[in-house]
Amino acid sequence: MLRTSFQTTYNDTEHKQEELSHAATPIQYVKGIGPRRAEAFAHEGIYTTADIVRFYPRAYIDRTNVPSLHDLKMALAHKHQRNAFSEHANTPFQEVTVIVHVRSVRDKTFGKNRKMLIVSIDDYSNTPAEIIFWNRTSYFRRLFDPNQVLAISGVPELNYGKIQFHHPEIEHIDAEDIELYRSGTILPKYRLTQKMKDAGITMRIMRNVIASALEQELAHVCETLPEYLRAKFDFPPLHDTIRQLHFPESRTALERARKRMKFEELFFFELLLATRHHGIKSFDTAPALGGTSPLARTLVEHLPFDLTRAQKRVLREIINDMRSQHPMNRLLQGDVGSGKTIVALLAMLAAVDAGLQCVLMAPTEILAEQHYSTLRAYIDILNAHLSATGQPRSVDVVQLVGGQNKRYRNEVLDKISSGEAHIIVGTHALFQSAVQYNRLGFVVIDEQHRFGVLQRAELKHKATASFYRNDSSSSTLLSHHTLSPHILVMSATPIPRTLSMTIYGDLDVSTIDELPSNRKPIITKIVFESKLPQIFQFIREQIAHGHQAYIVYPLIEQSDRVEAKSAVQHFEYLQRQIFPDIKLGLLHGQMLWYEKEDAMRAFKDKAFDILVATTVVEVGIDVPNATIMLIENAERFGLAQLHQLRGRVGRSSEQSYCFLATKDHFQFHLYARERQETIRERMACITRLKTMQETTDGFVIAEVDLQLRGPGDVLGTRQSGIPNFTFANILTDADIMSVARQEAFALIADDPHLRKPEHATIRAEFIRQHQGEYTLLSIA
Repeated sequence: MLRTSFQTTYNDTEHKQEELSHAATPIQYVKGIGPRRAEAFAHEGIYTTADIVRFYPRAYIDRTNVPSLHDLKMALAHKHQRNAFSEHANTPFQEVTVIVHVRSVRDKTFGKNRKMLIVSIDDYSNTPAEIIFWNRTSYFRRLFDPNQVLAISGVPELNYGKIQFHHPEIEHIDAEDIELYRSGTILPKYRLTQKMKDAGITMRIMRNVIASALEQELAHVCETLPEYLRAKFDFPPLHDTIRQLHFPESRTALERARKRMKFEELFFFELLLATRHHGIKSFDTAPALGGTSPLARTLVEHLPFDLTRAQKRVLREIINDMRSQHPMNRLLQGDVGSGKTIVALLAMLAAVDAGLQCVLMAPTEILAEQHYSTLRAYIDILNAHLSATGQPRSVDVVQLVGGQNKRYRNEVLDKISSGEAHIIVGTHALFQSAVQYNRLGFVVIDEQHRFGVLQRAELKHKATASFYRNDSSSSTLLSHHTLSPHILVMSATPIPRTLSMTIYGDLDVSTIDELPSNRKPIITKIVFESKLPQIFQFIREQIAHGHQAYIVYPLIEQSDRVEAKSAVQHFEYLQRQIFPDIKLGLLHGQMLWYEKEDAMRAFKDKAFDILVATTVVEVGIDVPNATIMLIENAERFGLAQLHQLRGRVGRSSEQSYCFLATKDHFQFHLYARERQETIRERMACITRLKTMQETTDGFVIAEVDLQLRGPGDVLGTRQSGIPNFTFANILTDADIMSVARQEAFALIADDPHLRKPEHATIRAEFIRQHQGEYTLLSIA
């Protein structure tokens, strides 16, 4: 329906852009290029002059923003803290660009006849500095001559009182550019690939080619934003924007152009989300729930705890959505231990009361097993009270995962197709052709980003077919609308605000922002390996008080390729040398599913006091008596994983502790001989560990995690992330994103098919960007 409406309008009215198009010049015929250089450009998708004007600078050399070496040295001295975990330690120094003169080039021997190349540099502040190359010294020596002027970009270090850059990016500045720079001209810096450099394409050649292409192409650029939007936000026209991006007249003009491009990227992405959101609400129909749910009420009355205010509020939001004939498309987020699963179960029971079947889809078998075990425990409570009050009904929960024996699997499939199974918990097995649902009206997806778009489409198709096959009255409805299930997406950890406007931007959001009242914040400490004996003694004391502990390792078995501890090896070491008088259990991913389940149940039943495990323990049976989590080689884990592991303790009113063990040398800053990649990774590790120590707030942790890892791609072949924006940065442009989202959703609410004449420009650009993605528009 969406595709037909937009595509018809596009075919009827949007060929004007094609009519205005012209034959752009092949890049190889531009002066100074030729076939060899054209081939290098082709590797980057640049074939014509029209392509190269969209090859924007990655950075700029601006005299007003380039620090002197003297100022840089003072800044480095100020931030230099010996203890990387100090409360006052600064974040790692960012990449900077400086303009310098080459003074000398020399080799220096170190180690066992190894050579390093040292390029001595200075600038007008008369502050000496060095560029250091640890490998390919013969190659780099040929690049430098005394008195050359360079623009160098890299992360500086202050070592023995001298600024050093290690393997920085180098650009030679010729005489003409020096004069432009000194006069205040902002010089664009383009990304030059190795193929471009090998073909002899320099920064100067790139600037000249783009300057020539701009004169030819700007007259043919078609505007992509209507005049009313440009006027509202004071955006320049597109042709002026492109010119200022390449050759800015001033810093103000450059920032104005960049702001327009950021808005445009985010606006058209949010327009896609708004279109899909409106399409589901307009063209899809869902089975509506009736009044109250006796099943949900019965379970709530007999739970061994009270729901929090946040849980009750979120449950009302979900139920209100499901009472509508429009499909619910809602994201349920909350911190670890906030109680998302019980909320989802109560919503499923309301659906069961309405005669609907429900699915809970998990990305891994162990997570599916955890959900199944949790739901079964709650359903057993419900069924026991239904039976005790003489009610003839009961609720049946089944599990569908890979590896089940054929006989048992066939029994499960029969229950599903007959409708005897009310709630089905599973993994990718839920998509298989042998699975035939019976009025599948509610789908709960745990960690949606780990499922592909097409997998989710298949489950939606199966839900629609289950109504058509089992309810003849649905055929009339299907002739006019698509019958879709209600969909609830659960996030394992809180979603940063910017991601909630992108990855989940087409979903309504419910947030459980409250933990159970009896929970105490988990005390988290970074410990170094030399202090582990003290931690082991603390664990021993806690066990003497009747508590239990987890000790987690990154590996299952010892590896020659990875310098990290393993669970199997250290289980033996701990049992024999550290805790010979204490009972230990072992849990890791290579164990069979029933062995893992037995180990977890034995730990919960206090058959042993310490569970030595790998990260497989981040999902498992809740053990309220476990109050200590020791994570070895904590620097090897991501923030989200550390937060999940910590969430295995702190599940009772007792005080819980989490210890993040790392190597002793991690408390010191890295120095010169470490590669920049190593420095960045070390600093990222330190940031992760300090964040865990400083906060237990999952929303804060999610924001830091996003800053460290960055976003990806949504509608491509990858299953997670967001589009690779050229200008917009979801970490820093949340305000622009919010404005773009408001404009996009308001526009689609007013003109769902963009048929109004004043929206013709937007419609043309929207179709151009998204014409290959219509088949994905209706998939949650």
